[in-house]
Amino acid sequence: MSDNRCVDDFKAAPTQSRHIPRQTTFERPCTMGANQSRIRKRGENTSFHDAVAGESLDDVETAARSEDASNASMMGAGPARGRNGLTIALDGVGNEIKLGNGSSTKVILKSITGVISAGEMAAIMGPSGAGKTSLLDCISMRKTEGVMAGKILFDGVQPSLDTVKKYTAYVPQIEAFFGGATVYETILFAAMIKLPGTSAADVASKMERIEHVIDQMNLDKCRDTLVGSHIIRGISGGELKRLAVASSLCACNPRAMFLDEPTSGLDSTMAADVIKCLSRLQAEDGRTLLLTIHQPSMHVYQTFNKLILLSGGELTYFGNAGHHPMEFFATQGFTYEAGFNITEFLIDTVSQSSEACTSYYAKSSLCSENIKEVEEIALLKLPMNAVTINNEPGKDSPYAHGPLTELWIMIKFKDGPKWRYAVFWFTRCGLYMILAGLLSLFFYQQDRAPSGILNLNGIAFIACILPSFMAQVHTEEVKMEREVYTREFHDSFYRPGNYVASKIIAELPMTMLASIAFSAILYWCVGLNPSFSAFCFFVLTSFINFTIAQLIGCTISAAIPGEIGPASLLPIIATLNMLVGGFFIRAKTIHDMWKWLYTVSFIQWVWSALMVNEYQGRQFFDHCDSTTGGLDDLVDQLSLPESSVQLLRMFAANQNECDPITGESVLRTFSLESRNRWSSLLYASLSVPVYLFTFYLGVSRVRHEKR
Repeated sequence: MSDNRCVDDFKAAPTQSRHIPRQTTFERPCTMGANQSRIRKRGENTSFHDAVAGESLDDVETAARSEDASNASMMGAGPARGRNGLTIALDGVGNEIKLGNGSSTKVILKSITGVISAGEMAAIMGPSGAGKTSLLDCISMRKTEGVMAGKILFDGVQPSLDTVKKYTAYVPQIEAFFGGATVYETILFAAMIKLPGTSAADVASKMERIEHVIDQMNLDKCRDTLVGSHIIRGISGGELKRLAVASSLCACNPRAMFLDEPTSGLDSTMAADVIKCLSRLQAEDGRTLLLTIHQPSMHVYQTFNKLILLSGGELTYFGNAGHHPMEFFATQGFTYEAGFNITEFLIDTVSQSSEACTSYYAKSSLCSENIKEVEEIALLKLPMNAVTINNEPGKDSPYAHGPLTELWIMIKFKDGPKWRYAVFWFTRCGLYMILAGLLSLFFYQQDRAPSGILNLNGIAFIACILPSFMAQVHTEEVKMEREVYTREFHDSFYRPGNYVASKIIAELPMTMLASIAFSAILYWCVGLNPSFSAFCFFVLTSFINFTIAQLIGCTISAAIPGEIGPASLLPIIATLNMLVGGFFIRAKTIHDMWKWLYTVSFIQWVWSALMVNEYQGRQFFDHCDSTTGGLDDLVDQLSLPESSVQLLRMFAANQNECDPITGESVLRTFSLESRNRWSSLLYASLSVPVYLFTFYLGVSRVRHEKR
């Protein structure tokens, strides 16, 4: 029987658990490799370790693993034990959460005890809801919900959170990367930001490591392919899983890796490919690998050195993998029948007989042996080749570089790839150019007649409030990045302040370009103040306005979780700023309850600056020239509504209908006659540090979802 046929035998029929008499023992159905075992019939009174075809089952398994290891395959590749790995001891690990109003609790994990030796590849298995991810999160110190119990030891030491971040890597089930970067750029950033050193030799070493990891994870064919997202076509699911592992390997050169469902969503071929790469890491580097997996194929199962089997948050088995779990369950009266997937058998057995299995394990010699081994670890009775981690305070800073170096790396390697991203250009500059063009078509070359002045006031206000609604672009972008920066924050890629700084610095050139393009199209097409200095001031004001709007969008999305919250809050903020902006409601008529909002609104200060820039010191239209018969005739000619007539009469200074309309009279209408354009712009600019600080607070307080 070939290896493939052997695997097929396991998949031939649905899994069933069978309760059999105690005198009947488990018989191993099939062994991968050149030698094959005989399937024994139920009821045969034979010993588990009897010879099979002249060889013991242990011999068969050893031969199979040796054969595969010699071919450098994934199956049974023996770990370089202890060379680079961590010994992880679990001493009564438990987790309990509160339900509803807190009056009741639920036990998620209960007294998990056992040891994962350095260099082993361990799998956490069990039915849905068994507590697999919860256990992984506890061990990796990512558990954020409930009360923790017990102890977790790394090489006999209770590690700090910084130590865990430095010596281990966590690969979540859902991968989060910037879709506009290539595979190589993603790995490059991880290596540059997390591995110490910036000298030429350090950089050369990092590049060598990157190439090695790309080869290890079989990513060479897709190294220049975009990672992709829900709007960008990118790499396949299997490649994305391997990229997540590669990024972690380059980020911290971990001695232990925790992987949550690394094969979820993949077909059997892709899943086997991912596990093969992980097994290669184990064999070549001797890292400790701990992963959750729901229902692996036999081919994948044979890779594991150790199995942790859970049911209802309790242990049903914690020991060596291979045929050992079946031997253990055979002593309980459960046996495997030929033709069924072995992992399905295990999961079905603990699902259907959960209480019996947990009770039996708790009373078994295997449980006692695990407890004894943990006690030995706690007394530092470790293997001679184990390397004790450095757990001294201050010695294990999670950050590889100083703040300034870190900021430079982020700007160059994280934000740099965005500049070739077409959507980045369009949302920052293209949209503003389109909107400026549309506004110019409606307000093209306004004259300085009263009707034209009314239109100019409107276009100035539109130019002020437009970026506030365009902030939705930044809100959505930060929402899409949230999973990325949450993962990177908790993996200590960079400081929260540097994320804010790098994002703003990277956006500044594009914001300035957008301000110039928007202003150049709108300003000259509408026919605003022809002074070049006035145009430059308009550009500067637009730049500050765009920057504030961007910060508002980023702050809302960073500080408010979920999808609906940020999208709902932004229109409310934009509407409030618009109402107190001074155009729709005059400052003197605003209700006392809202006057404070008028004072702090950056929109009204920006609009004040633009209005003063346009009107101060200018004279526009003498309506008592030879072609008109006074203000009343002018009103008749223009056919203006009554509200506009009243406003026009207010423009005439001193109630003399033959006085010219001046810029000061327009400003006086909006109570802006005492304003200075530079001081107004300064007051508007004060919003920048305020929103920068709130953006930083939102980012620095980001947390994983409750786990």
